[in-house]
Amino acid sequence: MKVVLAAVLLASGCGEQTTTRIVTAPSAASRYEDIREAVDRLNEEVGEEVFTLGVASGEGPVDGYAVVRVVDQLAGEEQTGSTWRDSKGVVIRILPTTSTVQIAHEFGHAAGLKHVPYRVNLMFARARNWRLTDEQRRALIAQTEH
Repeated sequence: MKVVLAAVLLASGCGEQTTTRIVTAPSAASRYEDIREAVDRLNEEVGEEVFTLGVASGEGPVDGYAVVRVVDQLAGEEQTGSTWRDSKGVVIRILPTTSTVQIAHEFGHAAGLKHVPYRVNLMFARARNWRLTDEQRRALIAQTEH
């Protein structure tokens, strides 16, 4: 089973407001509520709207979009998601069983956050909590204030 979702990082010129836009493809309809919860909870934790959610009309990738794929398995046995960047954008892979907090963790990576050693933090490698540090919040807000 391979379901494709799409997320886009909108980059605009300095002085313009930007957000990390998450856009779900039609095949992602069954995960839409989980994605919505991840976006809403991240924005609540940050205290500002730094992530937005929409629906794409097609399945294919578009330049600048981060493609999120739901796959049957990932390289690591305990891994629930992976995010990487290349010249075309950000790619996020999650499992059909990936929790909402773990989806949000991957969106944190898409927005530039790195792993931290704090078990109670969203960016801990095996995320189970929604907490962000003040520094992480400032970093997410700063990306919207180019």
